[in-house]
Amino acid sequence: VFVAAGHAVPIRIAGRVTDAVSGAPVVSISVVAMAGALVRGTTDQNGMFDLPGLPPGAYGAVAVSQFGLYPGETFGGLTCLTPCSVNAAPRIISVSASAVATADFRLTPGATISGRVTAAGSQMPVAGVTIYPVHDSGGRGVPLTPATTDAQGRYTVQGLPAGRYRLVAFSGPYVTQVFGGVMCTTLEMCDSGNVGGLGVPVDVSAGGAATERNFELTPGGGFSGTVVEAGSGQAVTSGSITVYQIMNGAVFPTTTVSVD
Repeated sequence: VFVAAGHAVPIRIAGRVTDAVSGAPVVSISVVAMAGALVRGTTDQNGMFDLPGLPPGAYGAVAVSQFGLYPGETFGGLTCLTPCSVNAAPRIISVSASAVATADFRLTPGATISGRVTAAGSQMPVAGVTIYPVHDSGGRGVPLTPATTDAQGRYTVQGLPAGRYRLVAFSGPYVTQVFGGVMCTTLEMCDSGNVGGLGVPVDVSAGGAATERNFELTPGGGFSGTVVEAGSGQAVTSGSITVYQIMNGAVFPTTTVSVD
């Protein structure tokens, strides 16, 4: 908005972020808007945010949970599977006709999936395992933010949009596994785009919880050696080695390690 003398009127986007179920204010949510330049604000204890000093224009906006309790959401109510993009916002905030544009968000609580990871045989907890939740989105897998097991082997993935998931457990000393006991024999097998038909799916509703999704991981085999230069016998201290597996006459890469 411009006054007759040509001076810009200070323009802002302001609003409130609340929980769609309880109506309670949501604190410490990051709100991002963009129309050329990107601006960012954070909700206060009342769920209020303020993005001041904006030039006139049409803005897309998203609200993103900093603590992972809510899925990201665009202005207009579109839940984000991948990191939210303001360009995906179905509703645009116009700040050309008013000094203050209001943009309120009602965030749907995210779902949680939790469980425990132990070693097959010993049943000892396995710490440091990365659990990847892969959302089944129209037949293709979309990996979301993973969780890591603690000293007791427990993990909790939170802030998930409602839907169907495949869980993939990854740890260097153990064979990668899809929840349901399916061991990944190749890198491609457990790529996020290929796990849709593997293992046992985990379904969660908005704000719901799926518990005791437990894994028993099998220790992987290994080998070691030294890489030397032909002729001189001098050690090679850079490069990489890829391990391949032969299955039914086909060759698949399983892992790649660096030469130190």
